Amino acid sequence: MASTFLPEEDAHSKSSTPIVPSYFNPISPFFNAYDRFARWREDLGLPHPGSVENLAKEVKGTHLSNYIFDGARADLTKSLSVNPLFQVTHSFALGSQTLPSSYNFGAVFANQKVFLQGSVDHEGSISGRFNNGWGANNVFKAQAQLSQQADQSMIQLEHDYHGQDFSANIKAVNPSPINLTGVYIGSYLQSITQNVALGLEALYQRPTPDTSDLVISYLAKLTSTDKNWIATAQLQPSGIIQATYWQRLSEKVEVAADIQVLSAPTRRDAIATLGAKYDFRVATFRAQVDSTGKVSALLEQRFVPAFAFLVSGEIDHFKNSAKRPSLLPGSPFDFLVTITKLRAHEALARNNTSNSTKELLRRAIEVGETFEIQADLWHRSWMNLSGGEGQRILLAAAISLDTAEILLLDEPTSALDQETSLLVEQAIVERVHSAKTALKAVIWISHSPEQSRRVGSRFIHLSAGGSYETDDPTPSPHPATPVG
Repeated sequence: MASTFLPEEDAHSKSSTPIVPSYFNPISPFFNAYDRFARWREDLGLPHPGSVENLAKEVKGTHLSNYIFDGARADLTKSLSVNPLFQVTHSFALGSQTLPSSYNFGAVFANQKVFLQGSVDHEGSISGRFNNGWGANNVFKAQAQLSQQADQSMIQLEHDYHGQDFSANIKAVNPSPINLTGVYIGSYLQSITQNVALGLEALYQRPTPDTSDLVISYLAKLTSTDKNWIATAQLQPSGIIQATYWQRLSEKVEVAADIQVLSAPTRRDAIATLGAKYDFRVATFRAQVDSTGKVSALLEQRFVPAFAFLVSGEIDHFKNSAKRPSLLPGSPFDFLVTITKLRAHEALARNNTSNSTKELLRRAIEVGETFEIQADLWHRSWMNLSGGEGQRILLAAAISLDTAEILLLDEPTSALDQETSLLVEQAIVERVHSAKTALKAVIWISHSPEQSRRVGSRFIHLSAGGSYETDDPTPSPHPATPVG
């Protein structure tokens, strides 16, 4: 004979809690169904898929797009406390050809639940971040920036929730509680199997109370069982597709690829990027190449934990340009302004108002238009101009000065295609024959007999340590008329 005894506490709890039939609680079936569904999901043992924001985190960590810089940069960090963490940082950026020199002071405070970060730059712009963990699964985040320029001030509020096999995020950028304007973003990512996760992201824009727009993106993530490779895809209804692939080849070598495809009725384009990261004992090397012809590399050499030396570079083969120290001031317009400050040109400007800075820029834009150079390119940084654009702008600047009777041009169209080269040649020859300009002649150095024939009337050949003049631009093995 067997008997079952309940512990006193269990017996008391069971006897003190009356069992209420389910028909007295009309919503209990829904709770029961949810409990069964939750237990079923828990039994599947699906992994956490990560967040939508970090969907391509591994690819971004391998590529150097977020790490590359030009000029000189220095970060001085001082830790005042370890637990809780409190540190201050002085950041300097000098010599950049795309950004002005800057100074930034930052401070960070963090413990197990709170993260605070603030910074102020030399222009007085203030930015800050605040993260608060309400629990193991809930994190509230806030960002704000106050700038001297009104259009750059912003505030962003968001909340993350991480479940066992899913993640959700809601975000509001510059929200207005009065008219509900702003940008609102919601995302959800759910693990479907041990290796596959699907999700979506909705972006709702309401710039004014009368206008709004909704865009929904569909997401997919495929992860290997051993976590050694990850593939992602994102599709937007507008025809934009982005796919990434990351793989760890060894403990110290990672490779990543990214492709973005735009397939719209009015435009079709695609950009592919391939990168690799090598971790050495005290250094990290990143290399990257993309389909636009850009090749870039970054080397980070860490001598001690608190001191690192970084070197980066980028070459644009299609535009024939590289990120390197510029020998010319900021933009072509700055170059013209520098010329007007020369004493010789100031003397000309005093005697002739046509040589003023305003008139000089007007003439330069006019000449540039004959070379198919748009007016806005005169205010663009030299480093953002292609080799052909820079070459034509320098020619237009020299011609617009209108102070020289003879110009010496050494391969002035070497970076131009055939059609553009013919256009520039014709414009220069016409100015030589025009009675409205001071230009009387051009000494044109060229290795092309065809170009020499188009632009020249007298030809001097340099060969075997001597020079001779002919009526034909084609070099002759038997020079007839010595020069000099």
